[in-house]
Formats: sequence, structure tokens, C-alpha cells
Amino acid sequence: MLFRFSLFFIISSLINISSQDIKINIELESINPFKQKSLFVTDKNVNLPYSTIDSINLILNKVNTLEISDFSLDQNPDQFEISVYNFKENQIDLLNENFSNLLIDNQFISTWRLYLHFKYHDLLSQYIIYNKKSNFKYDEIPYFLSEDLYLNYSHENYDFPIFKDYIYHMTLLMASRHNSISPNKFFINSFIDYAKNNLEENLFVYCSSRFVYEHIETIDDLLFKDFVNQMNNYKSFEFYKTFLIEENEKSIKTLTNNEYDDKFDKKEFSFYLEDLNGNLRSLSEFYGKYLYVDLWASWCGPCKKQFKYVKELKKKFKRKQLKKIKFVYISIDKDYSAWKETIKKYDIEGEHFISPANKLNNASDFFNISSIPRYIVIDPSGKITDSDAIRPGDPDIKEFLLKLID
Repeated sequence: MLFRFSLFFIISSLINISSQDIKINIELESINPFKQKSLFVTDKNVNLPYSTIDSINLILNKVNTLEISDFSLDQNPDQFEISVYNFKENQIDLLNENFSNLLIDNQFISTWRLYLHFKYHDLLSQYIIYNKKSNFKYDEIPYFLSEDLYLNYSHENYDFPIFKDYIYHMTLLMASRHNSISPNKFFINSFIDYAKNNLEENLFVYCSSRFVYEHIETIDDLLFKDFVNQMNNYKSFEFYKTFLIEENEKSIKTLTNNEYDDKFDKKEFSFYLEDLNGNLRSLSEFYGKYLYVDLWASWCGPCKKQFKYVKELKKKFKRKQLKKIKFVYISIDKDYSAWKETIKKYDIEGEHFISPANKLNNASDFFNISSIPRYIVIDPSGKITDSDAIRPGDPDIKEFLLKLID
């Protein structure tokens, strides 16, 4: 597949050859849209020895073939940055020194320097990603994470792999830096939200699709289907959709849907949950207690009618009994303001969270809920003992809960 433009060398007096244009095409290698590399290919229908053409191609393509592993990742940040910077400058020197008789077109020089520019910044980004496994402090090397530089380019649409690599790795870093929780926990939502808010549409679709591809084995089928359904709203997703679906079908999941259903005795709930302060949370934090979970929404009349009964119910329990159970409210609202206003209006006491229906891997999907209100009982080990429990207004609710906690 040929890239969208061609480049030219303007040659003069090289080994006694008269001035001529050398056409250089840029091809994309790999059918995997997330592992593509550019390749500079000089048109061989020119009056130059093959050895000269090959030498030109070798120097030009170094920027396309260089990997992070070609550098010592154990260097301290300053040493690494210097080594990458020297590579960038040396490539230009190499071309000038080895082909001093070449008069290179300014358009090509500008484009090639752009490749080197993004390769330099992408390697710095990858270095930080690699070293985040250790006690890495962003503030020690602020020039590595030039957020302004990243945001300036986030609305560009350069269509070559090195640029997209840079944007993707920087989005990983920026989303992680702005994320209020530890990496990898609910990070898919944080990453996609950050990309959507900061990237132009085509880059947002590319980065989100690449993130799902790189984590395909740990994304369950329900979450994957939800992702595809949401991304169908974007025209450019068609370029990645078939490939992602095929990769998902081939992948061996490290966590199956069945494991999500009844195993959070591992102390981890795998659905999106946010508290009143905007922090991402997990019901696993209540491990060791019974949970009476109320899934509701501000627009749900039957849901709101039940709130008063919980207040009356709590008055009937002894303090010792109340220590064994938590009343958890999970709203599926998309409107955060309506959610908070309803809690205040009805003076709802309990543990409050929101899991919007438009979020990937939301509570409704996790619990397989098609209508609300819905009440769920979870035991101290994390087992769902009743996925459609009686309502707070039911006359038997007190005896029902006492059988659990006494």
C-alpha cells in the first residue's frame, strides 16, 4: 500500500551523472494496522548504481526500523535522552557526510526531519512507560512529558506510523498521569475518556482501538462488544473493526465471562464504579460484609418510591446487626448532576456510586440488568446469593435480611 505522497531527491554531479529527480515512495508494511512501519523505497529507474540507492535507503529507513530495545533502558533519564537526541542529529549528519554531492529537496528534508522529531519523542515516551514499573518520578524529567507539545499535535492528522506511535504512547502516559487510581484498574475507561477529550476523532479511534488490541486477552467478550458498539458511531473505526473482531475471536481470554459472574472473592469487581468525589472504586472494598445493592436512576419513579423504606428498615436493626451489612446504591444515570441532586433531595443514607450506562463494562452489563429497580445481595466472600432480591418495601424484607446477618 503506497503512502499518500512521494518525495524527490534533486541530484547533481554524483559520480558524473547529470542532475535528475529520484522518486522515493513511502510504503506501509504489515497488514496489522497497529504494527505498521513506513518504508522509504527509491525508484530504481534512475541512472545510479544499486549500491548507492541501497545506501540512501539504509540511512533514510533507520528512523523507521529503530526500536526502543536498540537503546540501553537501564540508563538514567538524562543519559537516555542524550543518546536518543544524538541518534536524531547523527542521522542527518550521516546523510550529509555520505552523500555530500546530493542536493536534497527542502520538502523532503522537512518531512524526514518530522519523522525524526516524532521518533525522538516517541522513544522518550516508551522509555517512561518501561521505567514506570519502578519508582519513577515524572517531575525529575519534565521535558520528557511535554504535555503542551503533545496537545499541540493531538489535533493534527499526520497519517504515518511514527506519528501515531508517538500519540498513542503519550496518551497512555497522560491518561495514567491524570488517572486517580493505580494503573490497569478500570484503566480502559480512563484511557478512552482521556483520548476522546484530547484527540481529534481519527486519532481517538486509532488510539482506543489499539489499546483494546493490545489488551485483547484481558478484555472479556461483553466489554469488547460494548466497545465495538460505541465505536460504530465513528466512520474511521471501519478500518480497524474487522481486524479487532478477528483478533478477539482468536484470543485466549485470561478471564472468562463465567469468572466475572460469581468470583470476586479475589477482592476485585470488574465493572466501572465511581463515587461522589469522582474516584473510581470497587465493591471489593466491602469484602467481609453483606451487601444489599440497589441499582437505580434519578429518572426511575419506582426506584425513588423505595428510598423511604430503607430509612425505616435501618431503625429496626440493632447497631451490631448494622455493622454486618452495607446498603449500597449504584445509579446508572448518565447525568451526574441529576444523580447527586436526587441523593440530596431524598436524603438517601448509604454507600453511593454511579456506573453510567454509557461507560464500558458498566454495572448493568456486569449484573445483566435489563430493568430497574433491581436489588442484589452479595455475601462477605463476594458471592452473589440473590440477583433479584425483594424490595425494601416488601413486608418480609426485615426477616429476609436478618436470616443473612444473624
